[in-house]
Amino acid sequence: TKKGAAMPEHPGFALCGALQTAGDALGAAFEDELTSLKVEFFTYLDTDLARRKEKQGLVHYDDLLLRMHQALRSRGGDALAIAVRSRFKAALIDEFQDTDPLQYAIFTRCFDGSCLFFIGDPKQAVYSFRGADVFTYARAAHSVEEAHKHTLIHNWRSDPGLIEAVNAVFSRAEYPFVFDWIRFDTAEPAPS
Repeated sequence: TKKGAAMPEHPGFALCGALQTAGDALGAAFEDELTSLKVEFFTYLDTDLARRKEKQGLVHYDDLLLRMHQALRSRGGDALAIAVRSRFKAALIDEFQDTDPLQYAIFTRCFDGSCLFFIGDPKQAVYSFRGADVFTYARAAHSVEEAHKHTLIHNWRSDPGLIEAVNAVFSRAEYPFVFDWIRFDTAEPAPS
């Protein structure tokens, strides 16, 4: 309508409004039902997959982690942690940036008070598609005293020009990796 003019009235407008309201309610009901079906499906999958694997005698990597975690939390958990610690005097966890909360819980429980080394790159801990968990990395990093943290200065894999370019790009931002605790340390090309 023009400024100051009255809106036209027609029964069809009211029907269109009612249709839109009903459509919105139907869409919300479909979303609720879909969410319910997904929950039901994943619950079934969890129990049925475990049952099928047990029946076939299959154990996957995640099963090993879950079983170890459950065993450490069970009544004999303390004895298990002590047995692991006495068998392995030190643990070096390479590629720690790909560690998830379950693995971290296992490592810290088994090697509490022992030599436990985390070797990883916090800048790669943001890649959750690889199983990385940036907050697990943060928890681990914050649990280590600053005097015990070390950074590799020399890059042995890349061309000096590429190293210079990466240093230039990432040194420009105060927090190039969003979190203030993931700092960017410049690298130097390897001596040879």
